[in-house]
Amino acid sequence: MPTDGPTILVVDDERHVLTVAAEMLRRAGSGVLSAISAREALTLCRAFTEPIHLALLDVVMPDMNGLELSECLQAEFPGIRVVYMSEYSCPEMARLGITGVPADFLQKPFTSSKLVGKVNAALRKSGLASA
Repeated sequence: MPTDGPTILVVDDERHVLTVAAEMLRRAGSGVLSAISAREALTLCRAFTEPIHLALLDVVMPDMNGLELSECLQAEFPGIRVVYMSEYSCPEMARLGITGVPADFLQKPFTSSKLVGKVNAALRKSGLASA
C-alpha cells in the first residue's frame, strides 16, 4: 500500500459501498485500509504501524456505530481526523437514537468528487496534504 498521499481508513458494513469508496480514494492518491465492521477496523488499526490520517466511517453499523468507533479511534490514535457517511439524513439518524453527527458528514450516495472534496477539506483542517 505504499503511496505519497495520506492513509485513510474506510469502514462500512455494506461491502459494495466499502469497495467503491476505497477505490475512489485510491484513485485520488490515498493509501486505503478498509474494514467491514468496527471490530475489524480496530484490529486493523492496532496492527498497522504507519500513521492513519483520516477515518471515513459509516454512522449506522450493527456492532458499533460510527460515532462510538470514532471515540475509540481518537482515544487510541490521537489526532486522527474523522469524516462520517450515511444514507440516513441527520433527522433520520436522530430517530434511530444517533445524535451529535458533526459537520464532517457525507450523505450517501456520493460521487467521487464529493468524497474526495470532503476528505481533502478534513485533511486540510489538520494541516495535512490532500488525497
